[in-house]
Amino acid sequence: DVVNTGKTDGNIDKDGKMQFAEKYFEDLKLDKTSDDFGRPANKWNVKKEEVGTYANTPDATFTKKVTKADVYNAIGKTVYDDLTDTKDPATLTVWFDGVKTVVKTADVDSYIEKNNSGKSNGTANGDLTEVYVDDDNNVTIVTIRTYVFQAAADYDSKKEQINLTTDSTKYDTDITLDDRTVSLDDYAVIKDLKEDDYVLVTAVVNKAGKYEIKSVEKAETKTAEVTGYKYQDSVTAGSDTYKYSATASGIKDTQYNVGKQATLVFDKYGYIIAIEESVVLSDYVFIEDFGSTSGLNKKAVANAVFPDG
Repeated sequence: DVVNTGKTDGNIDKDGKMQFAEKYFEDLKLDKTSDDFGRPANKWNVKKEEVGTYANTPDATFTKKVTKADVYNAIGKTVYDDLTDTKDPATLTVWFDGVKTVVKTADVDSYIEKNNSGKSNGTANGDLTEVYVDDDNNVTIVTIRTYVFQAAADYDSKKEQINLTTDSTKYDTDITLDDRTVSLDDYAVIKDLKEDDYVLVTAVVNKAGKYEIKSVEKAETKTAEVTGYKYQDSVTAGSDTYKYSATASGIKDTQYNVGKQATLVFDKYGYIIAIEESVVLSDYVFIEDFGSTSGLNKKAVANAVFPDG
């Protein structure tokens, strides 16, 4: 820092100091904007060239299902009262995977309400939700969901890319990407991916209704003995209990065989997002009665009872 002899240069608010950039980069300009997910952000430009866009620090962050009460507690009564003021209300804006909704004053309680345990903004476990409050008590809620894919083949070192694929028998990814090819120039992590590796993706919805990838990382897996499970809720593997992620609805019905091994796939927050391999009850059939059609017939017949009854 050097002494600021002026009140401000017009780019950075008055702080009594002159920043290095203010002194030596007179063409540096700051624009208030939002990133692709809708997070309030600062965009820096030098003349017409963009230096970068950087999301602001949220007032609250969640990686589980967020209740209306959670948001109320995060913003406080004063901000809530401003949002619900019928004369001159502050603004509530919500985003989900880059889709923006400006909430009417009458509908604020659909997202924020004291002592209400209902979920806010359609959130579930494994969703990253950030809450922002500006100086005028306007509130922005941003939710970013994580989706799982797999590498269709080993990383192609010549083309410097991988292709992503899905397997509905192992997880429930129901979004359509605008492009399943991921380039090394965009995401260096793909260089180490092998065929069938699990890949965690965040994305935003474009005008065509398809999803544009915004982040890529390799998922973690764990193989352990299933010591218990709660139907449609959680699995205990070894001594640890794991709940399902937001996009795991298609595998929540899995009925595990306690005492057998299972390989679970996790999102970045530790929720189950896929099941790679498991010995489940559906792998077995109970034979209730066994015999043949007649004394002369060598065909065997049996009464079988399946896990679903």
